[in-house]
Amino acid sequence: VGRALPFAMQMGTRGIASLGALSAEAEQAAAGIARSFMNRLGRLPTVKELFDALGPVTHTPSQGQPYSPEQPAVQDQIPERWPVTGAQRLLGEAYDALKSAGGRSFQSYAKKQLELERYYAGLTGGTRTPRENVQKRDAANYPSENYEPAILDHTSNRYSSIRGREQQLIEYYRSRGISDNRINGIGPRNRLRNYYMKNAESEFRPD
Repeated sequence: VGRALPFAMQMGTRGIASLGALSAEAEQAAAGIARSFMNRLGRLPTVKELFDALGPVTHTPSQGQPYSPEQPAVQDQIPERWPVTGAQRLLGEAYDALKSAGGRSFQSYAKKQLELERYYAGLTGGTRTPRENVQKRDAANYPSENYEPAILDHTSNRYSSIRGREQQLIEYYRSRGISDNRINGIGPRNRLRNYYMKNAESEFRPD
């Protein structure tokens, strides 16, 4: 396991996070939007649709640098690294509430190539146990069959934290020239990039 997932083992593996309740404002907004989409379209909204429904969110240019476990962020630096506006927080919390509906949890994982020292980082989620969720994702042989079995990295009830954690792994492997991810998990202009990264750094820190 240590050879297959050095970064995950260095950071330490935790159980499902114990999270505080989302703000009443976010819960109410998410519930209303979800009901509207289910009634009209029979499905939950995408991030863009949720963004449009909640109204404009001012984009905050990212102040963060590629994640480095050798220089972990401390708590009082997180707001400076990843500034989040009130509107972005509302949007992010509402989306977290929608994604976790039905008791879903979310996981980050990594897979090592069979023949090369290269790693693919990903995320998944579901209502099964964390390991079962990862195994189910692994059964699809994504991104290809040329990998060892996926290794569970972290798990959380909050989608945003795992979304940010996936990007942490991608940046770590990329900084060492061993990443097999061709694109970022979170693009630089993603409206919720700072929210995702801030939550990941807050929740997953070295022991």
